[in-house]
Amino acid sequence: MREIKFRFWHKEDKQFFSPWSRGWRFEGENGQMYVNGMNVTERCEIMQYTGLKDRNGVELYDGDFFQEEDRLYLVQWDSKRAQYVAKVVETKYVLTRGLSFPLWQYADNVMIQIAGNIYEHPHLLTKEE
Repeated sequence: MREIKFRFWHKEDKQFFSPWSRGWRFEGENGQMYVNGMNVTERCEIMQYTGLKDRNGVELYDGDFFQEEDRLYLVQWDSKRAQYVAKVVETKYVLTRGLSFPLWQYADNVMIQIAGNIYEHPHLLTKEE
């Protein structure tokens, strides 16, 4: 079973942060952030750990990009399939661009490497078009 973990991106400060160091409280049951009883969820983006790591042992989270050979993927939650998927963002193979594959297919792939995330590297999203 995978470890349940989250990371947090502060929208205003444009950086990852530890909510606990700011006196914030995260309630995993409802996915909300609080400080002094006030809901501050709209100030941050919450990303969940997928349970996978890249070839360097770096944890893969929702919103991360990863590379495999000549392809660039975006990790996303697919609510219709109720699973994480790897969406092809960039490839030389036109027919697979934009397709999504179940992330579990990459569980034993020792060749994937994290290439960034949608918050620190938004320019990678333009490759999708």
